[in-house]
Amino acid sequence: MRCVDLTCFSSSSSSSSSSSSSSFSFSSFSSSSSSWYHGCVTRQEAELQLQPCREASFLVRNSESDSSKYSIALKTSQGCVHIIVAQTKENSYTLDQSSCVFPSIPEVVHHYCTQRLPFNGAEHMTLLHPVPRVH
Repeated sequence: MRCVDLTCFSSSSSSSSSSSSSSFSFSSFSSSSSSWYHGCVTRQEAELQLQPCREASFLVRNSESDSSKYSIALKTSQGCVHIIVAQTKENSYTLDQSSCVFPSIPEVVHHYCTQRLPFNGAEHMTLLHPVPRVH
């Protein structure tokens, strides 16, 4: 697998829609505009895809342990870390241990493209290099 350096968040995505409802469907961004979303891949498959990539490469996948959660798999200098993204009761999204709440997964990704991740082992990192899914 080859890692492709893409822009972290596509400016062509419809994040400026002011009339969108607060209920967000995960499948509404799983199209080609969110190539970093890999869907139902295992932790091991995610790590294999990140192995040849440079530090700060990432992908988003469904959590294997909880269908209401997702995981950001991130390549660090020490290997891979998997950061849980949980859905709140209000249908928003947050990283475990984080106080920031976002209306959608793409907004979680967009935020952490410019802000450091709040986790040991990744505290100095941002999401820089999305790893596109292979069709």
